[in-house]
Amino acid sequence: MSRRLLTLGALLAGVLIFPVHAARASADAATILRVEQARVAALVNDDFAALDRLLADDLTYAHSSTRLENKADYLASLRSGALKYTSLVHESQQVRLYGDTAVLTGLSTVQALSHGKPGTVKLRFLIVYVQRRGQWAMVAWQSTRLP
Repeated sequence: MSRRLLTLGALLAGVLIFPVHAARASADAATILRVEQARVAALVNDDFAALDRLLADDLTYAHSSTRLENKADYLASLRSGALKYTSLVHESQQVRLYGDTAVLTGLSTVQALSHGKPGTVKLRFLIVYVQRRGQWAMVAWQSTRLP
């Protein structure tokens, strides 16, 4: 009898806890999408103060060209105008949460000026965000150019 009560209690606890966990995960996923939207807006609008907040100090940015940059290098190329994003549209996005880490994957179309030359590229991307001291920041970007 007591084994049945324990099993029933465990099942009920799981049923009651799952919706709370799912609701939190859904809210966190929505937050990540908002943070990513703010990062994209900051890129297109040359808002370097916002980018400084949204990009982690230990950022690793792997461009589809295979060029690898840290935060300082990436921001320097943006500030100098060597790289200027004119449009970045995520056509699809999926967020997966792992505690204080979020992995965002999807497809994008990017329009940019590279050393003054315009170009458009379709990308498959992977972004990693980490929550530190209550704030989400991008720690990694990896993209692959699509045909």
